[in-house]
Amino acid sequence: MDPPPPEAVYYICGDCGMEVQLKSNDVIQCRECGYRILYKKRTRRIIDFGLTNVDSLDYSNGRGSRIF
Repeated sequence: MDPPPPEAVYYICGDCGMEVQLKSNDVIQCRECGYRILYKKRTRRIIDFGLTNVDSLDYSNGRGSRIF
């Protein structure tokens, strides 16, 4: 059975602003200008970080530290 093809992720070039599509084995570099700093685009899907007990967080100090 063949492994699934690598999923492409979209990045934004830090220099020219072009949208760059990269797969897991691609070189991290803008195809338009060659700049090597790329910023990952924000995802539109909902991500669950598994935080279930929100009542134990203290937001009075502005940092959301846990109360023990």
